[in-house]
Amino acid sequence: MADDVIVDHAHELIDKERLPLRAFGAVRGLFAQAARQFVAEKLAERNERHKKLGDSRYVVEPNVKEGKGGLRDLHTLFWLAKFLAGTTPSPVNKGWFALETILTDKERTTFLAAFEFLWKVRILLHIISGRGDDRLSFDVQPEIAQRMGYIDKNGEPAVERFMRRYFVVTKEVGALTRIFCTKLEAQQTKPLRKLTYMIQSSILSLAKPDHPGFIIDAGRLSVQSPDIFIKSPEAMFSLFKMADRLELDLHPDAFTAINRNLKLINPALRRDPKAARLFLDILVRGKNPYRTLSLMTETGLLGRYIPEFGHIVAQTQFNMYHAYTVDDHTLRAIGIIRDIETGRYTEDHPLSSSILPHLADKETLYLAMLLHDVGKGGEDGQEIGGERAARKACERLGLKDWQIDQVAWLVRNHLVLSDFAQKRDVSDPETIAAFARIVETPERLRLLLVLTVADIRAVGPGVWNGWKGQLMRDLLHATEAVFRGGREADAAVFA
Repeated sequence: MADDVIVDHAHELIDKERLPLRAFGAVRGLFAQAARQFVAEKLAERNERHKKLGDSRYVVEPNVKEGKGGLRDLHTLFWLAKFLAGTTPSPVNKGWFALETILTDKERTTFLAAFEFLWKVRILLHIISGRGDDRLSFDVQPEIAQRMGYIDKNGEPAVERFMRRYFVVTKEVGALTRIFCTKLEAQQTKPLRKLTYMIQSSILSLAKPDHPGFIIDAGRLSVQSPDIFIKSPEAMFSLFKMADRLELDLHPDAFTAINRNLKLINPALRRDPKAARLFLDILVRGKNPYRTLSLMTETGLLGRYIPEFGHIVAQTQFNMYHAYTVDDHTLRAIGIIRDIETGRYTEDHPLSSSILPHLADKETLYLAMLLHDVGKGGEDGQEIGGERAARKACERLGLKDWQIDQVAWLVRNHLVLSDFAQKRDVSDPETIAAFARIVETPERLRLLLVLTVADIRAVGPGVWNGWKGQLMRDLLHATEAVFRGGREADAAVFA
């Protein structure tokens, strides 16, 4: 705290009207060095705070103050802004002055709206709980929603509408942080910009850019001009594919360019074969689909391109079982499938790890995972509504009829294996026969196992355990025996 106070008033100690030019330069240099150290420490402090709280802004019982995208992140931006303000007429307003200098009108409006929303939530949280607790727990969410004027609408409860808004706000705070830190970094490294540009241009040329309009700026993938998307809307997907391939973060300029051009994602582009190939490359063959698809979600691209997925962005479920929002849970599950495929979970999931490399078609698995929860909150129910939505999405992407049928079946039945394994007696031949009648083929059985493992594991920390795994393995082995015509086989299975 003492360091913060010293830094707050350091600019006031540097008065070039009273100091000789050489002395002023020396003091200014020392302050600049201290400022860089302070900035680095504040960002490291923020990262450590996020890590302690799960490093996700989509935890369904978030910490309003310390959580990712919360009030403390806005405070951090305000503190860092003071280093970019220089000497101002009013030191008290130095942070606001810097924000006005660095952020656009729209970004400042977003900052103030987010601050007002989160501050109001925190005040109500303290009033209702009667203590200084900053965790937005399930027991207080309904009353806060009601006091903030949210009502049930279109089948969505008021509390879930409130929490959806909360997560949209934290996403906006994340975008502001990305923009602000990049601008701060650019100011801190001005003397090295020309050399850095030359080095990064060489790296990009060796990396074979997916589009001539892509550049690397400050170690992040960016665009020379947002106009490239107007000429080639599918280049939005090329940008994310390249970011995944080179393991680069997205520059805020590219982030903003995509967000401002989302109107280009129209019905024609959703049926464009080139765009579909690029998207499926990211989803099915990307290095880190969880990270890349999360970035696509934050820009608004994924929900715009796959409207069925857009329906569940920032959606919450008012229960104590799910730890994350529906969209984040879905993307985590996709990431887990990739981790199983690359051998990360060989010990935890030996059966799934042995199955995945030999699946006949992985596109159906990844698409089913992406779409498995899109029916949540719909009038037709999760299974039927989800199946219908999955068919529409897959048809637009140009999948073959048998692939569409496979994805639709997996979406409709994605809870079946878990329900049979955990709620039925897997040692009973009748249970196995009934399950085999639903699954019908060995390939579906294998797909369903991997899908179920990833789905459960992505629900939250500690949800998966060895007992669940053993029940599922027992069910799978018994069902395989039925398909082979073993002693558990029942003629009715194949009727």
